[in-house]
Amino acid sequence: MKRYYILAAALPVFAVTSCGLFKKQAPAAAPAASAGNVPALTVTSGPEEIQTMVQQKARYKGNINDFFAKNIRYPDKAGENNIQGRVIVQFDITADGTVENVIVLRGLNEACNKEAARLIQLTSGSWHPELLAGKPVRSTYTCPVDFKLN
Repeated sequence: MKRYYILAAALPVFAVTSCGLFKKQAPAAAPAASAGNVPALTVTSGPEEIQTMVQQKARYKGNINDFFAKNIRYPDKAGENNIQGRVIVQFDITADGTVENVIVLRGLNEACNKEAARLIQLTSGSWHPELLAGKPVRSTYTCPVDFKLN
């Protein structure tokens, strides 16, 4: 009997336009640091101030590896053909913690790609969103999903 394992780790990806990390604002005082939060860094360029760092990155509300291990369905064709490797999935985390716009950046085969996208979609609603100036914002994440036969 073959055993199938999956390993994954959520890694943040910083995108200039789609994730809201770079936000133009009128000049104002830099936000004050509070316990446990990193103040947003600001860069002044002319009359506008640009936020270049979030206070708190988006994160899964638990252990994503445990979630994947419990919910993985290793594709039959991939198991029969000894297909192993990594699928890279990118997705947006909205301000309310839901997952949108799941896309496969690099895949193995159609079955593994669909399974990786399905797993990410199952995590919808289980994310703490990124915080910028104390407010939740949309962000983009990239997550590698490893398919390994054992």
